[in-house]
Amino acid sequence: MDAFIDKLELAKLGFINTVHKSEGRPPYEAVVLLKLYLYGYLNKIRSSRKLEGECSRNIELQWLLKQLQPNYHTIADFRKLHSKALQNMLRLYVHV
Repeated sequence: MDAFIDKLELAKLGFINTVHKSEGRPPYEAVVLLKLYLYGYLNKIRSSRKLEGECSRNIELQWLLKQLQPNYHTIADFRKLHSKALQNMLRLYVHV
């Protein structure tokens, strides 16, 4: 899963970079949230809140995300903002 996502050309699939504002924390990279989304898809975890819990509980996921722990709102916003790009990525994943 890690190698698959690292080889993707995210811009061609429709993932856009978020702009960093002067206040607040810098945004998570799309690659990190995409790995989390694919992990949830493969393990039948659909809820953003459950994915947030897995980030702190599951050692495998902590390694995959490099110890980052996005909150449920960030995960939900990523899904909402990139819904079409996520569909494109899943189609590609199924074909490979």
